[in-house]
Amino acid sequence: MGGGGGGGMKEPLSTIKRYRIGDVAKEINVLTSRIRHWQRLFPQLKIGKSKHNQRYFSDGDVVLLKRIKDLIDEGNLTFKGIAETLKQEK
Repeated sequence: MGGGGGGGMKEPLSTIKRYRIGDVAKEINVLTSRIRHWQRLFPQLKIGKSKHNQRYFSDGDVVLLKRIKDLIDEGNLTFKGIAETLKQEK
């Protein structure tokens, strides 16, 4: 997940770790269908797809998905409220 002080430099794509949806679902303890649903609800998720149309997730995507799950688990916000919270945290 990148070190500090890089002056806004991005890592080359070849060094960015990518994860499959099943692995991410296990990591954050949700069904893959829930991740696909969240992808439609939260434009902050910029999930890529391979040439074979398989979703892949970066470290940043996984962090964001964990945050979404935490906000849902707290139970105080609607999906719209979660989207606004994520926008403000950006």
